[in-house]
Amino acid sequence: MSKVIVMDATSMPFRDASFDVVIDKGTLDALMCNPESDQEGQRLLAEMRRVCAPGGRILIVSHGSPHHRKLLFKKVIPMEGHEISWIKQTLSDTSQIINVFRSNLKNKPLKEIFNDKDAFKESMDQLKAFYLQRALAQAITRKLGPARLYYDVENPREVITMRKNKEVSQEKIKETQEKKEEDLHKDNVLPESDLVKVDDKYTPHRQSFCIIYCINVL
Repeated sequence: MSKVIVMDATSMPFRDASFDVVIDKGTLDALMCNPESDQEGQRLLAEMRRVCAPGGRILIVSHGSPHHRKLLFKKVIPMEGHEISWIKQTLSDTSQIINVFRSNLKNKPLKEIFNDKDAFKESMDQLKAFYLQRALAQAITRKLGPARLYYDVENPREVITMRKNKEVSQEKIKETQEKKEEDLHKDNVLPESDLVKVDDKYTPHRQSFCIIYCINVL
C-alpha cells in the first residue's frame, strides 16, 4: 500500500540506495529560482542520487534547459558511473491552455479569464498560433522520424544519433555544432558561472514544453 510522507527533500530519512527509481517534477526548478545561490538545488540532487540504488534511474521533469542544467550536474553528479540523457516533451493540451490563460491574466485568478475579454481574446489567438505550429512540427516529424538527443555534462552539445535508422553524417553534426558556436559568440553569452541564475530567474512567461532528464546510475 502506497502512502505520502511529508519531509525535507534535501535531507531525506531513507537509507542509501533505497529506491530503484527516483522522480522529481518541478521541485528542482523551484529551488533553483533562488537568485542568490543554487545550494538548495545541489542538496536536492545529491539526496536523489544518494537514495537511488546502483542500476536505478533518476528522472527529473524540468523547464531548465540542458545548456544551463549541466552546471548543476557537473557539481553533483560524477562523470564516472553515470549516464545522463534528456528528451524534450510537449505539454498536454490542458496544460497548454492553462499556461496561456495564466500568462495573459498576470496575477489574476484563473477563473477571471471569462471576465477579462482582452485576456481571453489574446489567449485564443495565441492558442490558435500554437496549434498551427504544432501541426507543422508533427508533419515534419512524420516525414523525418523522431530524434532522441544525448549530451554529456562536460560538452552539452546536442548530438542527433539517428532518425528511423537513418544515421546523420558526421559532417552534418559538425556543421550544426559550428553553427551553434557562432550563435553563442554573436549573442555575447554571459560567463558560465552566471548561467544558472539567468536561466532560473522567475518570470511569468509561457513555455510549451518541458525537459525530462534521465540519470542512469551504473
